[in-house]
Amino acid sequence: HGGGGRAESGALADARRQMLEVVVVHSEHEVVAACLLWPFYSTWRGPGLWLDCLCVAHHLRRRRIASAILQYVCALATKREWHRPGVQFILERSASCSGFFAAHGYERLEKWAVQELSSEGICTLARDTPMPE
Repeated sequence: HGGGGRAESGALADARRQMLEVVVVHSEHEVVAACLLWPFYSTWRGPGLWLDCLCVAHHLRRRRIASAILQYVCALATKREWHRPGVQFILERSASCSGFFAAHGYERLEKWAVQELSSEGICTLARDTPMPE
């Protein structure tokens, strides 16, 4: 490997190249559903895929459109040899959303807690930190 670059696995290199994907379902005249997918890399599970913002037009809900999207996303992850698509956030108060994912085999990870750093916190930690050119 020449040029002083870093070697990366194929899966990691693919994840770096493709930051976001959009799955869109449309009829002849309108967009009826969509979701965002973004790759990530877990040091203990390898490459994975986050599913975000799975939305179906209100008048078309309960017609298995979201289930079809979820099946497609799982097939995509399998084809890429990435572990199962994760859903990072489901609002506690959204029983229908939680029920949808539970009905498809998703489990709540009780041992994991979301940790988030605010924009102000990022600035505080980054302040006066020299960065390489």
